[in-house]
Amino acid sequence: SVTAGNSSQTTDGAACTLTNLDYGAECNACAMQKCCTEVSACDGKPDCVTLMKCVLECPVDPDAGTIDTTCVGACATATPVMAEYNPAVFCLGGADCGPVCPF
Repeated sequence: SVTAGNSSQTTDGAACTLTNLDYGAECNACAMQKCCTEVSACDGKPDCVTLMKCVLECPVDPDAGTIDTTCVGACATATPVMAEYNPAVFCLGGADCGPVCPF
């Protein structure tokens, strides 16, 4: 059993918070290592989590390896919270995490 006061994993200043979102095992690992600040900021905002979950449910274009842009646009229109969302996506889709993340 885990006691409420046991938060040893999150007391480290460099620890990442990825509790509400799942990008897939490889992308999660990269997100924690390379995009800690960005993904933690989104993970901590309910609106950003809603938007990201919507985007993650969009179909992935098998040729491009990226999420369908029309679907992403519809998600963004429904939940327009780009302030925390954009930095996370730009980091996850960047040079470090792009190959293992669908952005």
